[in-house]
Amino acid sequence: MRATLIHWSWLCRRLAVELPEGEFVVTYNGRGFGYETVYVDDRVAERATSLLWFVPVFVFPIGRRLGTVEVQVWPWLTMRSFHLIVDGVILYGEGQRSAAHVPPDWIEEIRQRWEATGKVSSEVTQKLATLADAKGRIRRADEDVTSPED
Repeated sequence: MRATLIHWSWLCRRLAVELPEGEFVVTYNGRGFGYETVYVDDRVAERATSLLWFVPVFVFPIGRRLGTVEVQVWPWLTMRSFHLIVDGVILYGEGQRSAAHVPPDWIEEIRQRWEATGKVSSEVTQKLATLADAKGRIRRADEDVTSPED
């Protein structure tokens, strides 16, 4: 597994990610007014809304794995750090990682539950509501990630 930076710009990173199950492009865009988005192969994988400051952690499916993007932004609106972690392995990193990152054991527990059942516990659903669909299943990268209207 590895990731290579293919595009760099203000509050935006695009990475080519090679996993055993295939190649993916992961994009972080922090330029939204009041929201940030992580894309996998140009499809929304995770989006967060925050009017106060940047969201520090995004968890999203990538292939048959769970990816995490950790972001820190300086007060003058430039990246302080940016890390892509897949199944607990840091594939790409800029700057120093925050001490407040998501524990690898927690990600592994989510991944095992997702792989075994396609569902997550209510605790995870509450913490990361946009990770699960309306039925409590974690969306996989190849599924449509828009909210169902029903």
